[in-house]
Amino acid sequence: MLSLEKVNSWYGEAQVLRNVDLNVKEGEIVALFGRNGVGKTTTLRSIMGLTPPLGKGKIVFKDENILGLPPYKIANKGIGFVPEDRRIFPYLTVKRNLDTGKKSTHKSNSKTKWDYQKVFQLFPKLEILQDSLGKNLSGGEQQMLTIARTLMGNPELLLLDEPSEGLAPLIARDVINLVLELKKEYGLSILIIEQFSPRVLEYADRCYVMDMGKIVFCGCSEDLRKDVKLQKELLGV
Repeated sequence: MLSLEKVNSWYGEAQVLRNVDLNVKEGEIVALFGRNGVGKTTTLRSIMGLTPPLGKGKIVFKDENILGLPPYKIANKGIGFVPEDRRIFPYLTVKRNLDTGKKSTHKSNSKTKWDYQKVFQLFPKLEILQDSLGKNLSGGEQQMLTIARTLMGNPELLLLDEPSEGLAPLIARDVINLVLELKKEYGLSILIIEQFSPRVLEYADRCYVMDMGKIVFCGCSEDLRKDVKLQKELLGV
């Protein structure tokens, strides 16, 4: 579904990504791990065209090279992005925030057509809070809203940037369980980035580890779980 080939990205004169190769198959959860500042978020931003890569690399989504397209066109092709900083609209209600995620031009092939009913079924608390302003929600509720808003665009591939960051452990666990449900029950393909999470490791089909802008490990979750040296040196576990 998604393939990155020799992707290089810069911020000004500083190169952040260095020949990154990564792929996500249909119906798969892929985890990208690494310490802060190694290029994980830049990888997602590069996929979305928010930090456009330079050079001869490729970002192929469903057999089409999307590198160089503006972000709105990439989103309309079926990629949903849940940013780490959530970016909800604080002075819009929950329901109006959900409206901003709708896409009129994307003809989705996703198994589920997301609307208010489907979103509230997945997030019952948002139905209760649908008339509340975004700024009045807790951190966990804002994270739910951010994911729900992205689902309203009917993505086929979901990019999640540290969805459990800054949340209480129990709420973080609920968010991670939700990610698993999105794959199992709704067939979404997911690329999730985290510093390191044993809970994510439990359900990811494959894992990548990034260090200094490069992919230094690619393999199944079990291989990474057994590689104690890699966890200590590159993940700080």
